[in-house]
Amino acid sequence: MAEAAFVIKTEEEIEASFITTLVARSERITDTTEGSIARSLAEAVGMVLSEMYVDAYLGFRRNLRDVRETVFQFARKQGSLASTTVVFTRDDTSLLESYPSGIVVATAGGIEFSTQSSMLIPAAEATSDPVAVSAVDIGRSGNVGAGEIDTIVDEDDFPNLLSVTNNVAASGGTEAETEFDFAERFQVFIEGLGRSNVAGLRTAALSFEEVRSAAVTEHIPPQTFTGILHNVSVYIDDRTVAGVSQEVIEAVQAKIDGDDVTPGYRSAGIRVRVAKPTTVTANVELTISVVSGSNQQNIMQQITDTVTSFVNSLEIGENLIRRRLYKEIFRVVGLVDVEIDSPSNNIIVSNDEVLRAGTVDITVNV
Repeated sequence: MAEAAFVIKTEEEIEASFITTLVARSERITDTTEGSIARSLAEAVGMVLSEMYVDAYLGFRRNLRDVRETVFQFARKQGSLASTTVVFTRDDTSLLESYPSGIVVATAGGIEFSTQSSMLIPAAEATSDPVAVSAVDIGRSGNVGAGEIDTIVDEDDFPNLLSVTNNVAASGGTEAETEFDFAERFQVFIEGLGRSNVAGLRTAALSFEEVRSAAVTEHIPPQTFTGILHNVSVYIDDRTVAGVSQEVIEAVQAKIDGDDVTPGYRSAGIRVRVAKPTTVTANVELTISVVSGSNQQNIMQQITDTVTSFVNSLEIGENLIRRRLYKEIFRVVGLVDVEIDSPSNNIIVSNDEVLRAGTVDITVNV
């Protein structure tokens, strides 16, 4: 489906739409003639909104292009100046002569260069040492061949200089990047942005609806899994007891690897493995006190559901912190006190493990 073009509504169009809406929604508004309150209100709104349309249109056209530089610090290539060296000859060799930088020389076709430093020609010498020159204008046109620089543009200012030549071809001149080339390079930049780092691999995995948690482990040195050396493992989980299906694992693997049509997320020469994390079961034992006269069975069920939900919500590599578990349990209404008998300490898991709720045993203080 084609995208709708941004259309700037005129002040008159906005006024007409506003009047139509007012009349349709209010039976009391009947006078919309020139000078009426309704017409004056519509004209005021139309004037303001039409200016906003123009500002928004111009702002988007200007600022969306700037996002590349301002947000991504992705600068347009401005092109470069061609450079080479030239040698001058002179007529009178009796004196030591000094010449400033900035002497302009050119080719027969008018491509100009400027000397980048001062030069000194000793007495009795007819030629100068090679002097660096750069093209006056950016672009490939400055990449002239050897011997093509043959004109001293400022010859009237330097009457003793007879000739100039470049024994080495000029090089390094490049064109400023066109909008098309800049956009194309930016697209390549975005496609490669972060793909091969930890965040990029996690992004690839989490782009699937079924995947709710993802973690990356780098193997240094590489480790062998199913007989194949791997540099990185990406662990994915869907927060269910069974874990993600093999179908999802294969889909994530395919996205990370990429193919001839769609670029992947792994670096060249790096083998990435997608797998389920190892499940660590968290069995919880509690002793609670409840409000007198409350429904103990109902409170116990709420606590069981709360503990199960909290533990199963933990991401891959996320530890079970007792303090956080206390906080969740105390959300249950009717609870007076709670003691976590087990686990007695925080449960620490590695980056390839995920906690899942086991049994929840509750003892009620009478």
